[in-house]
Amino acid sequence: MRPAPFRRLARCDGRPSRASKLTACGLLVTTMVLAACATGPPTPPAYTQEELAERCVRTGGWWHGVSPGSLFSGFCEYPSPRFP
Repeated sequence: MRPAPFRRLARCDGRPSRASKLTACGLLVTTMVLAACATGPPTPPAYTQEELAERCVRTGGWWHGVSPGSLFSGFCEYPSPRFP
């Protein structure tokens, strides 16, 4: 007699088998871990826009600030090197 290729998820009396209980517990734990990771506070930026602007001017660039309600932050523009 050959063994069955997979385990049955319910026994003959209708109660769930051990495999189905372990599967359900594994799914529950995975869901809880993913939910806990997704609800953490956002990471603040490493530097403020003022600090970035100061560094840009200090290193010889021009700071282009963006309006406060914009989704984009400011950026630094450096002069391009001249090619012969």
